[in-house]
Amino acid sequence: MNKNTSIILIAVALIIGLAGGYFAGVATEKKTTEKFRQVAELVFPAPAEEMFSITGTLKSAEGNTLTVEVRDPDDYLPRTDGTAPKTEIRTVTVTEATKILSIDITKIDENGDPAITEIQASDLAPGTALTVRSDANIRDAMAFSATQIETVVY
Repeated sequence: MNKNTSIILIAVALIIGLAGGYFAGVATEKKTTEKFRQVAELVFPAPAEEMFSITGTLKSAEGNTLTVEVRDPDDYLPRTDGTAPKTEIRTVTVTEATKILSIDITKIDENGDPAITEIQASDLAPGTALTVRSDANIRDAMAFSATQIETVVY
């Protein structure tokens, strides 16, 4: 065998080895990622398919319509890169039947219960944390009517 043939054979063997190593690494990464996802979902299970309450931050209140920013229920796994979770904007309609409650945990009665006061939608300020409840499944609803809205004073 001459010198050129040996160099070509070595180059071909290196290329085949590098390509094989690359594809083996990709396959191993996919298996590892899937195993990690399975473990993460055991520790951080997906939210229920039916949700009747959601917590978020009031962005604006205009008449009987509240705009609330909530965390996207489909973005529930922790992030290792430090980025913020995805959010969604929900439009909440306040009806005559909607109860809006202010729960003041700084005022505790003799039974250990916090003071609860019924308030109006106009009492809510942007930036207030709210829990909004509905009789309907609001997991993916971008607009819905509330049966009850709660805010906590602390």
